[in-house]
Amino acid sequence: MFAAISRVVLGKPWYVLAAWVVAMGVIIMATPDLDDYSTGNQASFLPHDFESVSAQAIGTEAFPRTAARRGAW
Repeated sequence: MFAAISRVVLGKPWYVLAAWVVAMGVIIMATPDLDDYSTGNQASFLPHDFESVSAQAIGTEAFPRTAARRGAW
């Protein structure tokens, strides 16, 4: 089995490369956007009495325009 795979890969390397590129394109097009399933709000799952959650709330209140860009370096 590995001998057959090796013959194909070594005999037609450009076809193998093209197959990988097509496979990557199909996978990228078929998978959902990560933004649909995640948020940038890291404090949403923490209890409200944590200091980091309080600090984030204060920061968002003090700098509301930059809160939307948080996490996008």
